[in-house]
Amino acid sequence: AQLKDANTSVSLSGLSMVFQFNGSSQAATTNGSGQAVASFAAPASSGAYAFAVTYQGGSVYAVSSDSEPVTVGQRVVSVALPDYNSNALSPFSPVATVIDAGSGQPIVGRAVTFVFQNSTETAATNGLGSATTNYVSPAGIGSYPLTAATAGDATYAVGYASATVSIQSFSSTITVSNASSFVSQVFIASATVLRSYDSAPLVG
Repeated sequence: AQLKDANTSVSLSGLSMVFQFNGSSQAATTNGSGQAVASFAAPASSGAYAFAVTYQGGSVYAVSSDSEPVTVGQRVVSVALPDYNSNALSPFSPVATVIDAGSGQPIVGRAVTFVFQNSTETAATNGLGSATTNYVSPAGIGSYPLTAATAGDATYAVGYASATVSIQSFSSTITVSNASSFVSQVFIASATVLRSYDSAPLVG
């Protein structure tokens, strides 16, 4: 804030002004340019807050004051969600990391909503700002969208990220059973086809 003589516009130095913001007060003395500076921490909730500066008067100059609203915005949220590769009908566990974009610090305990193939799952971030959930890949080969989002509130803005899940055909193993027969005799051979990642039998 700057303090001047109202008649001559001369800057007034060496005078004390009181700053008031969100219930806190600080006094500062004007410099050679008539300016005084005070620092306050923004509140945890966004919105408009009153800010006032007062010169309380003295032997030469009368009391003077001014006020302006201070608009506190939501903190920006960064959500990181990598792309994934998965085999068809296989489980995969996406991980989203939620960071305060201003401080670079993880946001702990934040609810993250994942959406994949019209299935919605919600998980809370841990001490590293990471949240994870579980899905099963569809049977069709191709690329599918995956999203992760956090809701906004008085402190944080909405966070959002999207990724691609690439579905590939899964690998399988075939086990052939031993068989024995006599010359010119019909015999029956059998084989078992299993899905590689969980050894589940493949039917049909």
